[in-house]
Amino acid sequence: MVWEKSNSPDSTAIYGQLIYPSGQQSGVSFKIIGKSGVHYTNPKLLFNNHSGFPGQDTIVHIYFESDETGNQDILFMKYDGNGFLYGPYPFADGPGDQKKLSISDTYFLTDIGMAWQSDDIVYANRGVWNNTLQQFAFTSPVVIDSGDVNRPAMDINGMAIMWEKELNGIIKVAYSLYDYNSQSWSVPIVKNKGGVNGQISPVKGLWGMDGGSFVWNSVDGLQRHIYGHSFTMQDSLDKISNFNLREPAAAFAPMIVKSTQDMFGVLVAYTSDSLGNDEIFFDWFLFGTQNLSNSLVPDQKPQIFMLSGFGFWVYELMITWESFHNGHWQLWYSYMDMAGNVETVDKEAIMIRCIPNPSRENMHIEFNLPEDQEVSLKIMNSLGRIIDEIPAIPGCQGLNTIDADAYLNLNISSLKPGLYFVELNCKSGNRTTKLLKL
Repeated sequence: MVWEKSNSPDSTAIYGQLIYPSGQQSGVSFKIIGKSGVHYTNPKLLFNNHSGFPGQDTIVHIYFESDETGNQDILFMKYDGNGFLYGPYPFADGPGDQKKLSISDTYFLTDIGMAWQSDDIVYANRGVWNNTLQQFAFTSPVVIDSGDVNRPAMDINGMAIMWEKELNGIIKVAYSLYDYNSQSWSVPIVKNKGGVNGQISPVKGLWGMDGGSFVWNSVDGLQRHIYGHSFTMQDSLDKISNFNLREPAAAFAPMIVKSTQDMFGVLVAYTSDSLGNDEIFFDWFLFGTQNLSNSLVPDQKPQIFMLSGFGFWVYELMITWESFHNGHWQLWYSYMDMAGNVETVDKEAIMIRCIPNPSRENMHIEFNLPEDQEVSLKIMNSLGRIIDEIPAIPGCQGLNTIDADAYLNLNISSLKPGLYFVELNCKSGNRTTKLLKL
């Protein structure tokens, strides 16, 4: 995960932190690039996995914008998987400003798409992985549209671009589709949606699912909409509210909630002032609307990330946002796993989760405590019957991890496939999480 961070108005640095497929953080955040008097902003990660398994033979590119030369240029750095970062190298520079880069996904793919804005022009190009040079070979940029354009967004498969287009003083959304046969982009098409449209975001998906999908917001009189459209599945989304809905982000993902039945749906996160204060909400077809941030300070700019690991069959969605705590903006996140658990990370809160989840054999139980105290754990089936329990475990303030098989009288692999519940009890309160046994 990468982000920008500023401690003074004259400079901004890029920071990063490793997140394991289980959602665990690895160590502390670290500075990737920063220099006094220079702004490094809008970082993007681009992965290329030759083996198809995360963490193996992985090349990572980090793209960002910089005003070091006086203009706004797009640069990139390369991480070779062995702890070394190279660069920065120029990606898009020139006499004008290059900014607002959007990148398609590259999970399993060697062909990628990129779109960005240079002054009042939307550009795009494509890259093919060069195994000898260990980097992408890009085609020459092509003009997608020009004149009153803003904020282009490339979909996760690199086959569609959507951007804001001002027509007769009203901001609409326009799009162009890529034809692999002719290897060219279609002429721009404006979507006929009422009101003022903007803040476009591509819908995330695991391994390219539901490519060509976007969400955006629209203001039409007193009504606020979050629109969504897929050019590949021909489905649409229209969430309407009289409150201010903005900054939408979305993901198309499977959620396994019982037995081995796959259930698919779109999760949409957004900022809303329906409680009198900006909060981060998400809508999920299975769980309804939920307030993720639930704080007394402003929260904004949600983003969705996909976490997966073949080795542990782990699949999670992470939602990050900015929250104004202690007089400055901080980065917060919440995660949702395949079993339907949703947790917001807060060092003062009680938290429990199972890793990996879903699980086939071994499993660890992770819980967070606001202070040192004794805890008890129960594992129950879907009917609420207790399968096993641990009556007293010494717990320390902060994060605790135990091996379930070492403490419990049952072997996780011996449990029948299905949905289970793990309950934590302590003097600070109770928490329950779902466990999906495959």
